[in-house]
Amino acid sequence: MRALKYIIRAIGLVLGLYVIFFAVQTLRPRSLALTLPVDAQPGDVVLMRSHTWRAELVRLIDGVPYRDGFSHVGIVTQRLPDGTWDVIHAVPGSNGTVRSEAWPSIARGGGISEAVIYRADLDASEQEDLLSLLTNYAVRAVPFDGAFNHNDDKELYCTELVTTAYAKANHPVVSDRVLAKRAIFPGHLAESDDLRRIASTREGALARN
Repeated sequence: MRALKYIIRAIGLVLGLYVIFFAVQTLRPRSLALTLPVDAQPGDVVLMRSHTWRAELVRLIDGVPYRDGFSHVGIVTQRLPDGTWDVIHAVPGSNGTVRSEAWPSIARGGGISEAVIYRADLDASEQEDLLSLLTNYAVRAVPFDGAFNHNDDKELYCTELVTTAYAKANHPVVSDRVLAKRAIFPGHLAESDDLRRIASTREGALARN
């Protein structure tokens, strides 16, 4: 009985230390990635890193180590007159929808500390279809898919928005093996053979494949 009490206390101590570590890491100030890499183009996938509690939860479920992996994703659409980019993404939450937002607004709202650009080799027709689909989702404010069911586009979560839009533009970016999973995470896009890593807000331009 005494041994059981020690075990329970030890577990409680470990959990308490983790909660403290989690709180410190998610609350401490970080510089924000307010400008996308100059290499960005319409149709690019932008994978995001942040350290909010929601972002850390995504990484925990995704099974990636702390500080690794991505917590959110969107698609670059058009450059605005002030030089910033619009990005269409699926905003989580009970009232979340697919939205078009200026990148600095997304970075501030999501506490984005790094953005990494990935690119598919789209032809002009595929790019046009992709951007048209994305604009339609945003105009209709398609609801956020809290059930994470990526078998239709009546509701969309962030990664589902990317995989669905690209598939409907006749340029799939994930395999059937990934589509068969219970949920698709941003990390699956980073590992895709159909997307090239182009540039990061931390590293600048990266070597092309």
